Amino acid sequence: LKSNDYDLVYGEHNKRNTVNSIIEENTDATTTTTKSKTKQKSNNKPTASQIANSQIAEIEAELHDARVAAVKARAKYGAYRGSLDAKAFTLPNPGGGAPLLEDAACRLVWGKRYGLIGRNGMGKSTMLR
Repeated sequence: LKSNDYDLVYGEHNKRNTVNSIIEENTDATTTTTKSKTKQKSNNKPTASQIANSQIAEIEAELHDARVAAVKARAKYGAYRGSLDAKAFTLPNPGGGAPLLEDAACRLVWGKRYGLIGRNGMGKSTMLR
């Protein structure tokens, strides 16, 4: 990771940098300890903890790569200034009964502010999902 990439994604002053370095140091220490214990045992099968840690590390690496790519794309192409179109959808009632919306369509334009108003339990959050 280049330092300028890190600054693009996280900024210069970030507590996460310290946390990540501590986690990486702890992971390295755990791996070293585990390797020395593994040498004493005859089987080379990884433990569930080792598998979980490797999966977490892979996911963190993918997430970091995606963040770097997103920041670079935004720097290269600028912010998205188009509109979001939702064409002809029906929103069923989560509690059963008649649908909340039938054949609805909307267009959300960048720079505008929108509000979704309704009584409690009427499906506002469901619609946003």
